[in-house]
Amino acid sequence: MAQQGYIELDTITYAGVKLIDQGKRLNAMSLKWQKSKNNVVTLTPYEARSYAINGTEYHAKDIEINGKEARFFLERMASGNLTLFFIQNNGKHFFMEKEGDLSKLTKRDVSGKKQYKETLQSLCADCDYTEYFLKHTWYNRFYLKRFVQRYNVCEEVYRPVRFGVVGGWDFTGYSMLKDAWNVSSTPSESSFTFGAFADIPVLQGSVSFHPEILYTKQAYLFTEISAGEYEKEGIANIETYSVPLLFRYTWWTKKCSPFLNLGAIWHHYSRLENSLLTAKFSNGVLDIQQTVPELSLSKYAVAGGGGVWYKISRRNAVFAEARAVYNSNKMTYNVFTGFNF
Repeated sequence: MAQQGYIELDTITYAGVKLIDQGKRLNAMSLKWQKSKNNVVTLTPYEARSYAINGTEYHAKDIEINGKEARFFLERMASGNLTLFFIQNNGKHFFMEKEGDLSKLTKRDVSGKKQYKETLQSLCADCDYTEYFLKHTWYNRFYLKRFVQRYNVCEEVYRPVRFGVVGGWDFTGYSMLKDAWNVSSTPSESSFTFGAFADIPVLQGSVSFHPEILYTKQAYLFTEISAGEYEKEGIANIETYSVPLLFRYTWWTKKCSPFLNLGAIWHHYSRLENSLLTAKFSNGVLDIQQTVPELSLSKYAVAGGGGVWYKISRRNAVFAEARAVYNSNKMTYNVFTGFNF
């Protein structure tokens, strides 16, 4: 109903109506309902209980602004056990409603103290995390809406900084060896990788900086035969330290929180041994050549992926992620799981 537009009167609700958006100031004073091309009806907060336009809901409430009491349409920004209302009228004003009681949030008292935080602390004392949420709350639309949403869930949806361990399957040697050995297909070996990570919130929100350090040890044995032409056999032993520097966006929920990662990866090969034997018949003579292709000890790549956090307890969670790594016009894929503490 809210997405389509509706009007709620005392006994009747009209859904799917066409309303005229007058801007936040005038929307608080009245609503304009375009019943037909030449018929526009204006309703005041004394005639309608609520309405919605362009996905924004307005509710009629009796409030006091600048010493005068009147009824306005207040914009409902967040709802639940605690509901946040907003009106722009000779300044920006916020109101909180809990159990039917409406309270105004005053930014500062006469002494300059942040009175709105004291009001919220009193209203929301039943949640153990209220004091922590208030540390990162300011008197504006974004932060007050986020506070109400967190209070209504009453869960510590994130810790200031997470640390943990991570492990998974790594495929970083594939494209590098294919080019160096000049073979037509890619070695199909993979290996286990493990390491540690940190997850550092940015502005205490849904975005975080997520660096990792990973260690991988890989061994490859690969043979390619071209009938009547040559036979190639490659052997490689690789040890890699990788440092993904990722930014993570998480949609926080109570239990399972999906996320996306995007960033860059630096690979350093602490061990890079590889050898290629090529056997050819020439005039009935078997010619075997051994070469050691030169490979760079470092390389950079771009990575992106997605996964989900699963909350086990207040302090602990696990996550699983599928990640794609793009380097030198080639794409490889990794799968990870991690545990934070």
